[in-house]
Amino acid sequence: MAWLKRTGNKRKHDTIKKVPAEVFSLEKEYLIPVPDYNFTVANTDSISYQVRKDNIVLYKGNRYRVPKGTYAAGKKVYMVVDDGIIRITDTQTGEIHATHPLSHEKGKLIGQKRNERDKSQSLQEQEELVLQKFNNSPQATYFLSRIHQDKPRYYRDQLGVIRKLLDDWNIEILKEGLEYCTEKELFSAGDFKSSVIYLNQLQEETSPKESLLLIPSKYCGHKPEIRDLSIYEQAMGGNG
Repeated sequence: MAWLKRTGNKRKHDTIKKVPAEVFSLEKEYLIPVPDYNFTVANTDSISYQVRKDNIVLYKGNRYRVPKGTYAAGKKVYMVVDDGIIRITDTQTGEIHATHPLSHEKGKLIGQKRNERDKSQSLQEQEELVLQKFNNSPQATYFLSRIHQDKPRYYRDQLGVIRKLLDDWNIEILKEGLEYCTEKELFSAGDFKSSVIYLNQLQEETSPKESLLLIPSKYCGHKPEIRDLSIYEQAMGGNG
């Protein structure tokens, strides 16, 4: 903390290209008090857990599944326990990757079997569907080829995650995410998903704030009628 105050927060950030101390001085004006909440209800030990390559998280002697494609190099999650339910939450974005009943046994594999894999289409067909969304751009072709090269066993799962992103996000932010991942040499569906979420957050932070009070168009440009004060005095019976 001392180093951050003395040095780190005064440097220009490599990703956002801004000085954190200056950004925070603007953002803190919009902070609101934390509401009263009983933090003893939710139980999290604030310890992050690694997502393994098989999309499994080890927690207190058991293995918990997260969706295929969640894994990325360095990906970590929090295990938040609340009333017998465990939520596997991304440490960076806060996204809930999976929700499972908490197991009090040992050595259990928690989560449904991986029978949801889409085998109705060949790898080539799925790949072509993804590339078509990106107009068969060389960048998209290179991105998929690197994923196939680095993760041949999980390539179908990786394509499935990317296709889900294509359904959930607009193509413009996906193109930005693709460019970001290619530039940073991040070749996985998990990294692609994280970059899209990150870039979308940046856009929301930098977009102009909309007025909290929206006036119907039919009232725009109208001025209220101004009455003489004597009218109100007469209405009150002359009592001032």
